[in-house]
Amino acid sequence: MNEVIHTQPILDRSLWLSEEDADALAQGTHHDPFSILGIHTDDEGQFLRVFLPGAVGVDVLDREGGKSRCCLTSMQIPGLFAARLPHAAPYLLHIRWPQGEQITEDPYSFGLLLGEMDLYLLGEGNHRNLGHCLGAQPMAVDGVDGVRFSVWAPNAKRVSVVGNFNSWDGRRHMMRLRISAGVWELFVPRIGPGEAYKYEIIEAQGAIGLRADPVALATEAPPSTASVVADTTPFTWHDEEWIAQRQKAHDPSRPISIYEVHAASWRKHGGDNGELYSWRDLAEQLIPYVLEMGFTHVELLPIMEHPFGGSWGYQPLGQFAPVPVSASLPTLPTSSMSAIAPDWVSFLIGYRPTFLPTPMAWRASTVLPCTNMSIPSRGSIRIGTPTSTIWAGVKCMGSCSPRHCIG
Repeated sequence: MNEVIHTQPILDRSLWLSEEDADALAQGTHHDPFSILGIHTDDEGQFLRVFLPGAVGVDVLDREGGKSRCCLTSMQIPGLFAARLPHAAPYLLHIRWPQGEQITEDPYSFGLLLGEMDLYLLGEGNHRNLGHCLGAQPMAVDGVDGVRFSVWAPNAKRVSVVGNFNSWDGRRHMMRLRISAGVWELFVPRIGPGEAYKYEIIEAQGAIGLRADPVALATEAPPSTASVVADTTPFTWHDEEWIAQRQKAHDPSRPISIYEVHAASWRKHGGDNGELYSWRDLAEQLIPYVLEMGFTHVELLPIMEHPFGGSWGYQPLGQFAPVPVSASLPTLPTSSMSAIAPDWVSFLIGYRPTFLPTPMAWRASTVLPCTNMSIPSRGSIRIGTPTSTIWAGVKCMGSCSPRHCIG
């Protein structure tokens, strides 16, 4: 890339925002950042605005070759920069921070992300592949690697994605609302698997808070609570021999003895108060034990992410993320178990989509957006444990389909 040459900024008051828009940006409450940030056109041509709180200066580079195109001018509020562009072409931002410099694409230079069919099915409440639609999805957009974030929050006034990549500042990556489905989306370039994140949400009543992603594919291990961008590379199974003899192994005449286990509490390094096993540790210890005791199957109590280990997985918060049994080795259960388990040991996975922690059950009974009706649910609070069981009126959002299971 060519050496960056810092040009002199040119003050152009025609690029100033309205006082209302400027105040909303400064306070992090703007509901439609794409309407004022990124490239726009007026009678004089194209211009660019960016909002980077804490930045000292911003230059615009050509994406091809890295040649300096222009210098953005600081205006109105700290962190707001703008300038007219000498020519239209894909661009990079060369950002000067007090602690260093950064070259990256502009998140507000990318177009709409979710397709119309996804939005239609989400709005209908009939999307059958939420784990690939919502949440954090590593991908390339317009040839740029990054992560697409999307979350359903129809009652929110504003949603931002925050993490170490923006110093957890909710003003930096405010998302776009796709009104027809109540989904907020944003593509953040140059981040990838392993990145911790949350959503900063301004609720309808004005309260602001951080929320984990309900459709995250990975999470931090307790006591940390952030969601994690997962590696979505498809897993390659090597179980052809097992699949070929599965029907014989599951013949009704064959004996079955099932060992039920909660992965996060079965054993720990150093005893009950020690370090949690990783999935690989668990496989290396559990499989020999199961074989020695004469069991034919292992049933894992729900492995969907749950913050309270004492619930044994019956209070899931993340239906799409396996519980991170160890923070040090985030290996997923598929790779660990398939690499170690003998080809004649079968696995079952417990699934409890309706056993919600009490606050989630209360949220499930709140008024739906744009209606005066509540979700028709019937809940029962279990005395002694903060659990509500939703018996009716709630559609299943996803399914767990274990590969090595009976039938």
